[in-house]
Amino acid sequence: MTDDVGLAAPQRLLTWRFVAVTVAGLAYFVGWTILYPVLPRFVEDELGGTGAQVGLAVGSFGITAALLRPVAGRVGDRYGRRVLVVGGMLVVAVALLGYLVADSILMVVVLRLLFGVGEAFAFVGLATAAQDMASDDRRGEAANYFSFAVYGGVAAGPPLGEWLFAGGSYDRVWIVASACVLGGALLGLVTPVGTTGEVRARPGLIHREALLPGLALTGGLFGYAGFVSFVAVYARSIGLANAGLVFTLYAVLIMVARVVGAKVPDRYGALRIGSLSLMALGAGLLLVAAVATPVGLFAGVVVFAAGMAMNFPALLAVVVNRSAASERAFAVASLSVFFDVAFALGAVVMGLIVGAASERVAFAVGGLCALAGLVPLRLYARRPAPVLS
Repeated sequence: MTDDVGLAAPQRLLTWRFVAVTVAGLAYFVGWTILYPVLPRFVEDELGGTGAQVGLAVGSFGITAALLRPVAGRVGDRYGRRVLVVGGMLVVAVALLGYLVADSILMVVVLRLLFGVGEAFAFVGLATAAQDMASDDRRGEAANYFSFAVYGGVAAGPPLGEWLFAGGSYDRVWIVASACVLGGALLGLVTPVGTTGEVRARPGLIHREALLPGLALTGGLFGYAGFVSFVAVYARSIGLANAGLVFTLYAVLIMVARVVGAKVPDRYGALRIGSLSLMALGAGLLLVAAVATPVGLFAGVVVFAAGMAMNFPALLAVVVNRSAASERAFAVASLSVFFDVAFALGAVVMGLIVGAASERVAFAVGGLCALAGLVPLRLYARRPAPVLS
């Protein structure tokens, strides 16, 4: 037994340690999302990459991240969350510094694969630590507060990357990005260990309690992948010159909803909110597809963002509440695998639909996929809750 397990969590959630871990996550996500607007430019302009090579370089980290998340979960349950947070962030920081000497697309891909290793461990550690510090009736609230760090990073990192690159210096971008992640690793030292030391053998690669919620998450993320991949092109086609406004509105709505509505999954039931979130995701995308005007786009984004805001926190709370404390990191890791795989597959499938038809058809299909996610969630709701020892 460790000295700061955090598994018998106090009723008070917003402790200094919870805030410190969340801020560590914010620094981490700001650090690596700084590369969003810069890395594609680096591959294309400096290394002469084609569009396909840019996509490979940017997205290849998902391979190692998806493969290693279950491993990270098992490591976290056996040795604690702190080793995941600090160790994962250190690997990411090294990968980011590696761009200083990257002189080929192959080397960039290798660095992205290395980044995926660190990302798998760091994310599982952070997300599980946030759950460790919450009592059973505040899991959704903890997930909402933690996800504020994720979306805060996504909102702040890319503009910071653009600003850093304004002088034309790639090296400055890599160094600042790595420094942010190192700052997160330093704060991550206060992460509760959060392990019982009594880890049972678990067959398979995915935690049983994450399977059906993961399939529900996949339905919603197919639509999300299509949205983030093609909404900028679609916005211009309907006469909206500044597509950045769509992303800004989306990010702001997500962050506001996750703070203001932090207690919603716990108060009204995580399964019920997970179902409602899928309905809102589907309705928002179908509205975007049906009304091909800027007003229709913004109205659809409002509904879509409301669903996306509650989707992952609610489903994460469902999975964690039905998992033993000694398997919590493995359960979190299992659910996050669906996130990686669904986003990667969703982007490809939606791209094929856009090529064969249009963005509007892709959004409509994405909306229907989100509604289809209700099926596995309903099946999960009918299953008896496991008896946790």
